[in-house]
Amino acid sequence: MFRPAKEVIVTDFGNELILLDPRNGEMFSLNSTGRCVWFALPARSVIDVSAQVAAKFDVPPEAACGDVALLMVALKRAGLIVSDTDELVAEGQFVDTGSEQLQPNE
Repeated sequence: MFRPAKEVIVTDFGNELILLDPRNGEMFSLNSTGRCVWFALPARSVIDVSAQVAAKFDVPPEAACGDVALLMVALKRAGLIVSDTDELVAEGQFVDTGSEQLQPNE
């Protein structure tokens, strides 16, 4: 199960979401797709979140899955979401994101 970290403060501007992590003072912004991912949480899997993104933006779920997985890995690495597992799995495969990281707003 993936869910937002309890400490994260969320400000919704409609087409943009601002996430503040009070533990370290970092602030992040998500566009409308990222906003959709955030509001799909809690979710059991990347595939569940991808299905919601696909429905909202009228794209095939398999097309959304890779981007959703990358964002969820970045959110998890930044400590903005937590999960019951150590891996993010999309369509049965481990998601390897290389050096992709979510960067705080400066």
